[in-house]
Amino acid sequence: KLDEIEKYAREILAKGAQHVIISMAGDGALLGTKDGAYFAKPIKGIVKNSVGAGDSMVAGFTGEFVRSGNAVEAFKWG
Repeated sequence: KLDEIEKYAREILAKGAQHVIISMAGDGALLGTKDGAYFAKPIKGIVKNSVGAGDSMVAGFTGEFVRSGNAVEAFKWG
């Protein structure tokens, strides 16, 4: 499954995107860049409600990316 998701990220990058984040809900997330693919495991805990989780991930990534310009570091904030 992860190989297939990486393949989709590479396809999107090939079309001109600089960074691709694919959320896999409770299975984590993948960041694709021209330098490679990075996987983040989900945080352990009890999910009370997942509404807004994707928005929060994008906000964390964007805020840190604007500050640092480093996509891999920003991915840690997402």
